[in-house]
Amino acid sequence: MNDIDGVLAMRRALTLSYHPADFDAHPDWAERAASVLANMIAGPTHRIVVADSGTGGVVGCGTARLDVRLPWPGGSATTGEIADMWVDPAARGHGVARAMIDDLVAWCRERGARAVTLHSTPAATGFYERVGFHVGVPSATSERFPQMWLDF
Repeated sequence: MNDIDGVLAMRRALTLSYHPADFDAHPDWAERAASVLANMIAGPTHRIVVADSGTGGVVGCGTARLDVRLPWPGGSATTGEIADMWVDPAARGHGVARAMIDDLVAWCRERGARAVTLHSTPAATGFYERVGFHVGVPSATSERFPQMWLDF
């Protein structure tokens, strides 16, 4: 399994964990998603992290995206957004998510982000609070997934 296939498998598992998506009804999904992922990897405004099982399998992934804006007179207006965080249930509790979130947050900070946001599932909210994120307002897409932020 290559990393793109692994990330797509994690994305599929993430989606199915909260939404009854019918991937079979969209046979072109994997091809379209692989194309988008390849563009994300090639570009300067995205970071993809992949957690390897040590035996060639992917057990987790996450993405960060910069929203680059003109700076304010007193500082940066650039923010980072973390998305698509998923750790295989069998790999949870071993520091995989912590290593990925630390990497993504550091990447955003190193590129001048003044804050990082994400939308959490209810099950992951406690984890994000433990690593420093704060619960904000419910997202525009669903009250089930609160927006969270981390200021620098």
